[in-house]
Amino acid sequence: MADDGISPEPAFRRGPPPPRRPPAPPAAAPGRPDYSARRAWETLILSGKERGYVAQDEIGRVFEVLEQAPPMQLEPVFALLRSMGIGVVPPASGTAPSQG
Repeated sequence: MADDGISPEPAFRRGPPPPRRPPAPPAAAPGRPDYSARRAWETLILSGKERGYVAQDEIGRVFEVLEQAPPMQLEPVFALLRSMGIGVVPPASGTAPSQG
């Protein structure tokens, strides 16, 4: 009898199946960017850029973060907004930009 890869033994006698590889985490799934190492405001802006729009409540959350951040930490935010084509002028007085 040739070995065709099919066992003549019943399934219960063959033993357990080989272990399966665990599924990839959602952020590491193919075709999806990995935002795990990003700050909350970066994730909001980049996910909006990926979708093609940013919801009004997301903009509000980004501005809440901007208002609480020291001026030295705002430059990465401004750089990310500029990379999306949004013109940003850092405030001269050292305060966060107003929403109005």
